This record gives sequence, C-alpha cells and structure tokens, in this order.
Amino acid sequence: MSSPTPKAQPAPRGRLPFGSVMMIGAAWLMFAMVAVFYSMLPLILLPGLPFLFLGVVSLVTAVTQEAEKTRR
Repeated sequence: MSSPTPKAQPAPRGRLPFGSVMMIGAAWLMFAMVAVFYSMLPLILLPGLPFLFLGVVSLVTAVTQEAEKTRR
C-alpha cells in the first residue's frame, strides 16, 4: 500500500516578504525605464531623419544620371 500524499497547504494570506517586494519594485522600475527609453527613441532620432532620405535621394539621382548617360 502506498502512503497518502500530503495535501498542499494554501499559502497564508498576509504581507509579502520585504525582499520579494523589493524585487517586484525593481522589475517594475526596469520595465518603466525600458518603456520610457523606447518611447523617447523616435524623438532622439528625429534630427537624423533627413540623412535617412539622403540615401534614397542619392540612389534615385545616381540611377537617373546613369539613365541619362546611356540615353545620349
């Protein structure tokens, strides 16, 4: 015969240990910092936006000039 397995006791209700509260708080703080960083990233990169289009404009200009050369 097998012995009956002990039933799991429910966790007592009450306050969480201080270490657990600190870990939860640190996790929420890290989440908030990442969210703020990624929400500010587009604003930080906004001054570089013309350089993004500069590459495309340069490519279109070069292709157009090359087509003009071959047409002549």
